[in-house]
Amino acid sequence: MFEPLFKERPNLQEWINEKIIPIEGDLALKGLGLNPELRQKLIKEVEIVLNNAASVNFMEPLRDALNINYLGPLRLLDLVHECEKIVCMVHVSSAYVNCNQKSDSLIPEKLLDLTVEPEEYISKLLAMNP
Repeated sequence: MFEPLFKERPNLQEWINEKIIPIEGDLALKGLGLNPELRQKLIKEVEIVLNNAASVNFMEPLRDALNINYLGPLRLLDLVHECEKIVCMVHVSSAYVNCNQKSDSLIPEKLLDLTVEPEEYISKLLAMNP
């Protein structure tokens, strides 16, 4: 898919290697598991954040899944708000689809009316005994 772009710009791979830097962190940890020096470097230099970290283990204990897939991106967003040169953040999410339906069945995608604010609901879930 990107071959024409690489032919047009022969130095593109070098540029990508200079600009796109994967970092190791942990969404489940306070401060994302980043050491203070790296965190400050990110705050000073980062322009774009691409997050696709998640747990897609659907047997994950609920508390662990919430910590990684809900609270983790919020922790990352806190860091993004501190970034001085930030242009955008892209978050790639996952969705569970009920595939045990007959092939001719449609499963509509629709927003549901909330009876409880999400933060309140999450707090109640996290307060439950494991």
